[in-house]
Amino acid sequence: MINQEYKKHIASLLDTLPSLQEGYASMHVVEYADILQDVISHALSSEFQLFSSHYAEWVFLTQKYPQYASASSLHKRFFSLIYSTQAALHAEELRMLCRMILMILSDQSIDSHSINIEHSGDIPHSSMLLKGIIQSWQTDDKYITLHCRNKDQDEITICIAHEHANFTTVWEGAIIHVTNCSMNGLHFYHSTDQSLCILEPDLLYTATDIAECTTNGDHISIGSMFIRKFSKKQSGIPLLVGIILGNWLDKALAGDESTIESIIYATLQSMPLQALNAIRSQEDIDTMIAMCLHLQSSLEPILDTFNAPIISTEAAFLAPIYGLIGRLDILMEYDDPLEKTVVELKSGNAPSSGLPVHFSGMSLPMGAWKSHVIQVACYNLLLDAAFPGRTGDSRLLYPKDPIHPIRNVLNNYIAKREAMRIRNAIVTLEHDIICRKFGSFLRLFADEELPEMTPYTRDEVMLFRNQFEQLDNISKLYVLATLSFILREQYSARMGSSTSTGLSALWQYSIEEKQQKLLAIGYLKLDIAMSDFEVFHLHLKFTEQTQSMTSLRSGDIVLLYPHAALSVSGQILGHINKASIRSISKDGIIISLRNKVARIEQFTDSDCMWCIESDGGNESLHTGLIRSLGALIRSNPEKRNRILGIQRPRVGEPYNGTLPDFLHSTQKELLSKILSTKDYFLLQGPPGTGKTSAIIRSLIECLMKDDAESIMLCAFTNRAVDELCAVVDALKLPFIRLGSKHGTLFQHHSLQYLAETKSLDEVREVLRSTRIIISTVSTLHTHTEIHDWFSTTTMIVDEASQLLEPQLSGILMHADRFILIGDERQLPAVITQDIRGTILDNPLFDEICLKDFRVSLFERLLLLCMKHGDGHAFGMLTIQARMHDNIAKIISTMHYGNRLQSMHPWQLEEGYAPLMEYPRLAWIDSAPEDHYKLHLWEAEQSVALACRALKEGRVSSVGIISPFRSQNAMIQSKIPNDYMGAITVDTVERFQGSERELIIISLAIHNEFHMKGIESLTEIEGEVIDRKLNVALTRAKKQCIILGCPTALRNDSPYARLREILTNQAH
Repeated sequence: MINQEYKKHIASLLDTLPSLQEGYASMHVVEYADILQDVISHALSSEFQLFSSHYAEWVFLTQKYPQYASASSLHKRFFSLIYSTQAALHAEELRMLCRMILMILSDQSIDSHSINIEHSGDIPHSSMLLKGIIQSWQTDDKYITLHCRNKDQDEITICIAHEHANFTTVWEGAIIHVTNCSMNGLHFYHSTDQSLCILEPDLLYTATDIAECTTNGDHISIGSMFIRKFSKKQSGIPLLVGIILGNWLDKALAGDESTIESIIYATLQSMPLQALNAIRSQEDIDTMIAMCLHLQSSLEPILDTFNAPIISTEAAFLAPIYGLIGRLDILMEYDDPLEKTVVELKSGNAPSSGLPVHFSGMSLPMGAWKSHVIQVACYNLLLDAAFPGRTGDSRLLYPKDPIHPIRNVLNNYIAKREAMRIRNAIVTLEHDIICRKFGSFLRLFADEELPEMTPYTRDEVMLFRNQFEQLDNISKLYVLATLSFILREQYSARMGSSTSTGLSALWQYSIEEKQQKLLAIGYLKLDIAMSDFEVFHLHLKFTEQTQSMTSLRSGDIVLLYPHAALSVSGQILGHINKASIRSISKDGIIISLRNKVARIEQFTDSDCMWCIESDGGNESLHTGLIRSLGALIRSNPEKRNRILGIQRPRVGEPYNGTLPDFLHSTQKELLSKILSTKDYFLLQGPPGTGKTSAIIRSLIECLMKDDAESIMLCAFTNRAVDELCAVVDALKLPFIRLGSKHGTLFQHHSLQYLAETKSLDEVREVLRSTRIIISTVSTLHTHTEIHDWFSTTTMIVDEASQLLEPQLSGILMHADRFILIGDERQLPAVITQDIRGTILDNPLFDEICLKDFRVSLFERLLLLCMKHGDGHAFGMLTIQARMHDNIAKIISTMHYGNRLQSMHPWQLEEGYAPLMEYPRLAWIDSAPEDHYKLHLWEAEQSVALACRALKEGRVSSVGIISPFRSQNAMIQSKIPNDYMGAITVDTVERFQGSERELIIISLAIHNEFHMKGIESLTEIEGEVIDRKLNVALTRAKKQCIILGCPTALRNDSPYARLREILTNQAH
């Protein structure tokens, strides 16, 4: 179960932790909890299934290894103490925890009596909601009987009648919620007619996704939802009309008297690519305007009937009880605080007013399409969770029906149970795909599924099936493995993993916990006078209880909610607002709400305490990746085979044009190879070697001499994209930057700015004549329509080694050839899932060097080219112009096989470094402290060194790098105001691509266990390289100083090797 090396590592780690004196015990709680969780996760590292919580891992462990079961009460006691702000922690409890960890390591049976800790009393069960982790189950002709364990460690039995069961499959370790049960004895429950079953409720699905899987009968068509995820983004006049009508309705209900014409114009400006695809002629414009005017005229008299005191539009809600998330078109609220009415606008054709809806053999006349009824049922569940005891009705609004435009939707358990049945089916399918059980996915497109689909959906499914079946075996396997990887990554973004938190942290942790983990900023007061409610820029001021240290930064997308929204039971009460951070100061924070038609009244309570935290669930990112995978399936087989590595890159015609004179000979040689490439070229660009300033600039200059060339430039980060814009701008070449105009230095080149200042026809012409498009890769995933207007001959991707396979493989299909520029020895692509979901073990994948999805496409293709001897398709820049040679030599030795050379004379000068008493690359030992991810002495010393170097005028810019955001926040708080502008403090991830004259690195670790949090190890050409360390060191131009505790270094780590080199040089 646990290998010997790991056992020795943890046992020695426990020995190195500070002694557990009574007064200091609470300071080590999080650290001990991390160790315990690491041990449990390590024990289950061979289990391929995902666990939705740490507790689910523990339950599974005690089932698989019963000798640990007797320690369950200790586990419960310990974590209840951690997650309680009221309970006191004692040294004896932590000592007992040490014994528990050591017993797990030694595979011993744990005797709970020998670990004598007083247990808290059980919390009484409520029959309204049961929460359990499924351990086993049986099925007979009447019931599905689930044997579960709840969070109080109690074993409970739930008998669910078949007519109440809205799921077909369960699995060991799954979490289930069952509502409205009857209690038939201690820990024994039966379902009722009002019971709902929710599998993995912490996974939130939109009402739209659930509605898309609905058919008119009892059949669930999940294939239709998945097909739309793989398909090109839909655009057309009906879609535009629906968006325009929704925008007009939002403003009309808010009292804004904007004309429909102005709303049409503003909507088209906000989505120019979709507008261009939908509107191809004046006839299309006339049709769209006529449809909008007709629907507006139908809606205007209806709005007079909406006479509730409070009307909100686009109100967002989360319901982790039901596993739902959604945004309501219209919410009407009344004097009775529990009375809420939801109205959903549907701009399409209305059914007959007496149309029946079929549910499990029943037929109810509702006068609505079944998919719309299911969508509204989801909204009713969202309101039930947000406002317990809620009353009120639900309606569908069909403005195309002049006689019966408003249809009441019965708020009953039949529709809600059907909605949960569909949701559970989606959960089950995704669970199978995540576990690489692909039979369920492939059966979605089987012949027996087709009759239940609409004709349009049936055509889409058959087209996808034919395209998939035409793939060769390795391509099919690649598609399925990639889909599993993407869904697993999405799961981790929702639920968290051993290395990161997910969206579920919103309701799983208290505000105090989230502040302690630097995930949130709580106890904020809204400064109403300073806030601008016209554009919803809100000023939130810190209070005495606010934890000002935070990992949040300007530009981050966050969720805003009042403290009262987090209930003890884990429900999210009331509205949730999405926003972006505009700025953070020492006194407060300014955010911009996404919903510009939000109701002002919800922000006017001067006594309300607010909290903001990171929005962990970026669903659009994963949707874009699946759509990109669809592009790979539809692509030209020859292109696809070259990207997969099935076919080798061809040798192109030699480039005979002139090259820029400012390049040195090795750069000219590489540039000539790149320009000669026929399929692709992989350029390795170590730090400071001029990949952007020299190679990319020269490459663009040479390519643009050919009138047939159209260039797509893209990168991983907005910062790198702005650097690409600067290069093209310096060449005085016209270009368009995709994405928001905000947060970029090149606003006037953005497509958004273009759409706001020109007519649609003018935008069309500019797009047709432009030969350079610049974008982030993520924007290309969400703006796929650009490929309908721009035919890319050469795609250049910077930061390619930071991009995962699915982030690149699909978009590269749109180019005749591509150049990937990166450095596999610097920061890798970021993933949130645990390693077991990234490893691939298949002989077919071995042929194309695909063994681990953590490896970027850039690095995999590089390995293939090296393996096959395709030297024409790759090369490395070796002349660096950034670092002093004394720094560069060590970097070259440790990371680049002694291939780096320095370019300028100043790099070879032997003069004093900025901090004269230290060499160019120096290590300063620190002593261990009793903190976790914090080191007070290192923080103070870092700031002191930085300020002294600036005060003496030896440098003008200093960067302080620490791997932990908590340490960075502490360092930032100690910088005097006079030096704020000259000192940048951040993690190494945020520093990649930038440089400073002086770099100071604070490791902030106290023992070997912490090393895993600062390393990013890989093996290249037989050498173990720490990519994070490489990036941190190579940010320095003149000097780099490392502050670190030597006793915390693992003997075989690159850090220990570096310290040894520096120590030997000093002597």
